[in-house]
Amino acid sequence: MMNNLPKTLCKGLAAVALMGVASSAFATDSVTLNVGPYGDLGGYGGGEFTAVGSGLSTSSYAATTSSGGSFGSFETFCMAYTEEFVPGNWGGPPYTYFLSNNTFSNTPPYPASDTLTQGTAWLYSQFAAGKLSGYDYTSANRAASARDLQEAIWSLQGTYGVPSYLFPSSTNPFMADVIGAFGSLDPKTPASLGYDGVYIMVLNGWSGYGTTPFAQPQLYYNVPDNGTTGLLVAGALVALLGFRRRFKNV
Repeated sequence: MMNNLPKTLCKGLAAVALMGVASSAFATDSVTLNVGPYGDLGGYGGGEFTAVGSGLSTSSYAATTSSGGSFGSFETFCMAYTEEFVPGNWGGPPYTYFLSNNTFSNTPPYPASDTLTQGTAWLYSQFAAGKLSGYDYTSANRAASARDLQEAIWSLQGTYGVPSYLFPSSTNPFMADVIGAFGSLDPKTPASLGYDGVYIMVLNGWSGYGTTPFAQPQLYYNVPDNGTTGLLVAGALVALLGFRRRFKNV
């Protein structure tokens, strides 16, 4: 049965209210998420995942974090711990998605909103650009780096449901990076849409293939002022108009 398919679990805060100009629940773009050698490490559900076929520009990603080309695959990290998805290379389907600066709740009484934090956005932008200090992009130690970065993201998001043993240790290099970068500023301050070029990819769930109505949210990077926001707004408007037209014809 579908419910018996392997699921990648990443648990955490989620939101019931959508924020941001690109927040259309009627989006038709889709993405497949795969688990590679640096994801779901030890079965704990985090690490690097590979987003395939999203149609999103990967021009801002480094060669070490994408497959190359303008619209290739890219490496991403999960934003929650209690939500699920079934990886494509484990038999899962493509997921439709939209971009936001929030995640969404499937089950109350989770908090109403888990907004992307500035610290998470900064860390992921550094990772995606291939310049995150202390991240091992080139050797077998990349798996350890992926785990450290995932735990730092969960900590910065105040993620719900994460076991205490998965919170960053005092030796986590990426928490130290954030503290050094933000100084007296709070890295847990909510980030606006596209802060440091980072967005949350909110996945619409499939029954039997991850929680519904939303599956595990992921991160996406595209540097500001390169037309991304305009494209997202246009896509959201087209999708919304299409929905209204179909509704009217029923």
